[in-house]
Amino acid sequence: MLVFEIYEFSKLVEKIEQKSFAGIIDRDNVHRLLGQTGFEVRAEFGSYEFKKFKPDDELLVVEAVKKGG
Repeated sequence: MLVFEIYEFSKLVEKIEQKSFAGIIDRDNVHRLLGQTGFEVRAEFGSYEFKKFKPDDELLVVEAVKKGG
C-alpha cells in the first residue's frame, strides 16, 4: 500500500491510500523522480517509527516538499 499525506503548517490536510502493486525502485531513482516532478527531499527514514535511514534498511520513508511551496 502507498500512503500519501499532505501537510500544511504541520497539520494533515489530505491523506490518500493507494492499494495496489508498486514497482520497486532504488533510492537514487526516488530522489530523481521527486526532483523531476518539483519536489525536494526533506528527510528519509528507515521505519514508520522515524528511525534514521541506513543503506541496508528494507523500507524507505521519504518526506518531500513541493519546491517553492
